[in-house]
Amino acid sequence: MVFFDIILPNKKYVELVRGLYKYSIILIVFHILMSLSRNGKPINFGFGGNILNENFLNTFFIFLISYLSFMLIFNELISIN
Repeated sequence: MVFFDIILPNKKYVELVRGLYKYSIILIVFHILMSLSRNGKPINFGFGGNILNENFLNTFFIFLISYLSFMLIFNELISIN
């Protein structure tokens, strides 16, 4: 069910607007989830240290949830044509 149907006058910019919408939503959801998961502690993305350490897995799964939230929820709310 689409709540908003955005029709652009120039079809040249459809992919640009879709990409901006997609990555903006993913980044906002990622930021919210990271902020909630850390409870005010400094954020460590886990790119240093052991392979597949706890911080890296936390970051990976939060990114995965952010992407899935876009594909399953936000992608269905707005149609850009």
